[in-house]
Amino acid sequence: MVRKELNVMIVDDEAIARRDIKMLFDWETHNFHIVAEAVNGQDALEKFRRYPIDIMIVDIEMPVMNGLELAEKVLDESKNVKFIFLTAHSSFEFARASMRLGVDSYILKHEIDEGILMEELERLRAEMQETAQQYFYRKKESIAVLLESFHTQEECIAIMEREQIKFCPGAAYIVLIELRKELLQQMERRMIETTILHESNHSGFAGYETFSLEENHIGVLIAVDQTVVQDIELAAVDFANRIQEQLGDLLNKNLFVFVSRRIMKEQELPAIYLEMKEFTQSSWFYRDPAVLRYCDPYMEKEEHEKEAAQLYESITNHQYGEAKQCLDQLFYEEFPRKKDKRSVDQFLAKVTECLAKAWNNMYKGEAYIPAVELHRDILNTPNIFAAGKKLEDFVTELQKIDSEKSKERINLIKNYVDKHYTEDISLEALGKLIGVSEAYMSQFFKQQTGITFKAYIRNLRMEKAKEMLLSGSVKIHDIGTKLGYSSTPYFCLVFKHYFGETPTEFIRRHTDEGKNQ
Repeated sequence: MVRKELNVMIVDDEAIARRDIKMLFDWETHNFHIVAEAVNGQDALEKFRRYPIDIMIVDIEMPVMNGLELAEKVLDESKNVKFIFLTAHSSFEFARASMRLGVDSYILKHEIDEGILMEELERLRAEMQETAQQYFYRKKESIAVLLESFHTQEECIAIMEREQIKFCPGAAYIVLIELRKELLQQMERRMIETTILHESNHSGFAGYETFSLEENHIGVLIAVDQTVVQDIELAAVDFANRIQEQLGDLLNKNLFVFVSRRIMKEQELPAIYLEMKEFTQSSWFYRDPAVLRYCDPYMEKEEHEKEAAQLYESITNHQYGEAKQCLDQLFYEEFPRKKDKRSVDQFLAKVTECLAKAWNNMYKGEAYIPAVELHRDILNTPNIFAAGKKLEDFVTELQKIDSEKSKERINLIKNYVDKHYTEDISLEALGKLIGVSEAYMSQFFKQQTGITFKAYIRNLRMEKAKEMLLSGSVKIHDIGTKLGYSSTPYFCLVFKHYFGETPTEFIRRHTDEGKNQ
């Protein structure tokens, strides 16, 4: 355990005695600091009120005010100061008087040496550290009781009086500092707590109590002194701004700092603390850490079923541009304005399920993504803008995969059509071949080739017809049948519409061109 640094005052009317005590050992090496000396009890009392003192080494017999009288007055003002009495002779009366004051440490002047005094100082240090630790845990438990359990007004006041917690009704606030996961190391938490204490000490508050009841935040309950500060709300926000600024310099990054609404009664503490814990979720809607004052959260009644359904339809129809436009509107305009975390969470659950399903359908089990993992990944983003960007990136990746798969699909279709173009090929059959609906098949084919499937079949058949006519090995009335047309007249009609001449005219023209050559 690190030894607590303690401030010491030496009180003796004899200068030589004070000098001899200081010369016994190197006080600073042992974490004791002699911050003051006094020539009598009255002098010591005045200096005690000016200097932070932990231990007083006091001669009992002094003029003006003796050591016992001094101890009685000091202990009336603070129970935390420890005394080591020095006396020239052993006296039962002195011992009994010191015990009545709760002081059990006294040394005979003629016996004092380095070992005896150091042993007594270290004993007192151990007592003070144990007392401080006990007080810390008791105070933490009391703060937890006040903030997490509902009590009557009288019960709250009793706890505060017992633990000396200063509270000013109508001028009290809770200030919460939200911790990022990378700031949860013990050393950094101590740095944050020290900063809070330092700023609290220099803020002129009537009272303040720090607490850390949750892993993700550190808080301070402040009581603004209304006799000193005119605008108490401004004082609370100013304190929060200084905390954020100091922590930004100290940690080289800013944190969110939340200021509660004004606490009017002690009984309100649990409800307001719960509000603040929920309010910290609103940090997800900001790009950069800031000081945020509590406001009633906007609760969106609609659960964004329409937007989720629209996004799902865009993804399943492979309309990725529309999907990204929908995400952009939601995450950069609608959600940040409303700041409704519950509604966003419900929306994300539906959307991640949709995206995971689309992904898994494309990969067919090769790179399976559980929807719950994708949902958790999105929720772990630092803010709503990062969540929107992550979803857009995911849609882009889906689009890229879809594009690669589309090339494979269109090649599969073309190979199939090349073998079966003389048959009556339906879009439904082709859709089953690549695993899409008949409606999407028509749209997909045109997107990939630039023409409709019907036009593609016609073009392929016409090129084959031209080859047959030029070869001269197949008669015109047989070509239509071979290519899958119901009759020769209908074949000739399609041929003329495509080439601008009938099959007979096509053969005659090419025959004449051959003769002329």
